[in-house]
Amino acid sequence: MRFFREILTVLAGLLVLLLGAALAGPYFVDWNKHKPLVVGRLAQATGATIHVAGDIDLKLLPSPRLRLGRVTFAGQKSGSPQLEAETLYLELGLTALLRGQIRLVEAIVQRPHMQVTMQANGGFVLPDFPAAGPWQIAFEHVAFQDARVTVLRPGGLPPLQVSGLSLDASGQSLEGPFRGNGTFALAGDTITYSFNTGAAEQDSLRAKLVARSSRLSVRGEFDGALKLEAGAGRVATLAFSGTATLAGQVMLPGAIEQKWRASGPLVMDADGIRSEAFDLRAGEEARTVSATGAFEAFFRDAGDPKSTAHATLTLAAQQINADALLGGEGPRQPAMAVLADWLQQLAAQKRLVSFFPVPVDLEIAAAALTLGQDTLSKVSLKAKIEPGKPVSLTFAAGAPGTTSLTLNGTLETGAAALGAWARTTVTGHAPRRRGEAQRAALARCRPC
Repeated sequence: MRFFREILTVLAGLLVLLLGAALAGPYFVDWNKHKPLVVGRLAQATGATIHVAGDIDLKLLPSPRLRLGRVTFAGQKSGSPQLEAETLYLELGLTALLRGQIRLVEAIVQRPHMQVTMQANGGFVLPDFPAAGPWQIAFEHVAFQDARVTVLRPGGLPPLQVSGLSLDASGQSLEGPFRGNGTFALAGDTITYSFNTGAAEQDSLRAKLVARSSRLSVRGEFDGALKLEAGAGRVATLAFSGTATLAGQVMLPGAIEQKWRASGPLVMDADGIRSEAFDLRAGEEARTVSATGAFEAFFRDAGDPKSTAHATLTLAAQQINADALLGGEGPRQPAMAVLADWLQQLAAQKRLVSFFPVPVDLEIAAAALTLGQDTLSKVSLKAKIEPGKPVSLTFAAGAPGTTSLTLNGTLETGAAALGAWARTTVTGHAPRRRGEAQRAALARCRPC
């Protein structure tokens, strides 16, 4: 966490330096006429190229305050981050300053835009800061208001952008612990978050983050260690290792609400996200379906900087009672009808893309599946889901008796309808019983 400590140290130390210059002149100095002095001090303190296009205001009483308008910080090294802000405001605690301490009462950055350049290894270039001064520094309130972050990616890939970012944070010292909260917008969704940390240990920080998605009704908790590793040329990579819990709810037709929860170990780094073994539960207590799974999402291929993000998700369960999951409480519709209506709603609302914003290879296996009051055995479903494309799927299962069922085809998604085409193979002999009509209808599946 040395990098983050240096940033706050430089900001506070900068104000101390400017205050020293201010004490040499009258209180009513027009600092806009001394912009080269202020910009020079800024450049000396940060080691960056500085441009201040707006007004400069510096006050000593009742507390030391500095305000910069339309300011730009840019690292001198190629690929260094660049920060533009409409307003930068700093306020120090006067009594703490008299004791030789620096306490940031307020640090507010309005409408900032940070641009960072991702390197071929997924890392970022850290700015070169001068050595930090010998101050004891704490901050009561640091805020970023209406911020934007742009990540420029190598290989000609389109940039990643986060907008509407807000942050309110505080810290007992530059070593932590820290706490804060805020919101940001991503892929048409609004995410609210809060976090708290322990004290920094070298370049590692123990942290807990809670985030909520307003569009998908999903809540996530992440508890683990953040680690910033600086390599050659001050190219740093950020990694997280710990545990994660995701929970949400799915609203099915007929006002049927089913909750789900997934938890397990999680690793995130420059290459992607991985959970080698997580537990998934869905449905109410009496109808709970349990499964184990693994998930991998790759932001890039380490050997191909032009590669795009993709993910794989596998699930395995002993028993899936789809009738119970799709039935809800009280009088129930037939499970197959609920499933069809739900898929129709997802297609009309284009929420399949929201669930899977990147290409996903999905595999589900179950020893037994109950659907439409029939029980299928040795169930296997494989699907390839890509935004804007038909879903490619393969389904295989053993039906009652000696019947086996195999489907290969595509699932069309659209704003008005959900259609399917499948090449179906049914082998063996099944007894005449309730549910045979459903299997026959499935075998005749054509565009709808």
